[in-house]
Amino acid sequence: MNWFIDCITINYGNFDGRACREEYWMFSSIYIVLIILMIIIDNMMKNNLVLTLSLTLALFVPNFAVTVRRLHDVDKPGWYFWTATPYTLLKLMCTDSTPGPNQYGENPKGL
Repeated sequence: MNWFIDCITINYGNFDGRACREEYWMFSSIYIVLIILMIIIDNMMKNNLVLTLSLTLALFVPNFAVTVRRLHDVDKPGWYFWTATPYTLLKLMCTDSTPGPNQYGENPKGL
């Protein structure tokens, strides 16, 4: 839960540096659970996905930022987010960190 809170507070809009797999996947997992809950609530309340859209818009910047930092961790530029296929992005999100420092900063795992 701390990774999620850090992404929406301390690292909100932070596109610099690197994010380890744990940070990315913890944020993404909680984000997906929240979206599913909002869809269920919206459907129960007949809201036409108002809550889901609100949550998606509110978390777009932190989601984009943690994804860019994750790409930096595997030594790829942030614009890959827009140009890579979903399969390639998924593969990159699952790839281990570049060992040691790279052009985007120190290894977030501290190795």
